[in-house]
Amino acid sequence: MIEIEINHENLEKFVADIRDEDEQELIAVLGCDYRDELFRLCLSNKSQTYFLADSLSRPCAIGGVSRFCNDEKIGQVWLLCTNRAVENKIALFKYISRKITEFKREYDLLFNFIYKSNYKALNWLSVFGFVSFDIKNVNDYKFFFCRSLNK
Repeated sequence: MIEIEINHENLEKFVADIRDEDEQELIAVLGCDYRDELFRLCLSNKSQTYFLADSLSRPCAIGGVSRFCNDEKIGQVWLLCTNRAVENKIALFKYISRKITEFKREYDLLFNFIYKSNYKALNWLSVFGFVSFDIKNVNDYKFFFCRSLNK
């Protein structure tokens, strides 16, 4: 895995090869025209976003953490992948493991909601200490979170 620059060109390559599961989640959260909002979010939070590619600089994953509440140390973690992520899953897993450890040192609580198309990801999130549960009266999402290493 190599880190690549977060720019329009690389984001275009990413969107062109995004996994179906991740695209379904983006559509559910941002709507059918998610592209522009995704680009805006990624470009505006570069310091807390990582963009990974394979050895040929083909995008594999983009993710990061966003401060959820200015007064609290709560971070909303996120990750989206392309179809190339499967070919690079071991290197990707190791990189994400290091990033989550960093985030756990910086934030008291990490969380997000996961859309039904990505529920399988809850299995590997549990390896990092995340716990998930259903949200009453919300069928298509689960909530997941973990506490900091500081607590």
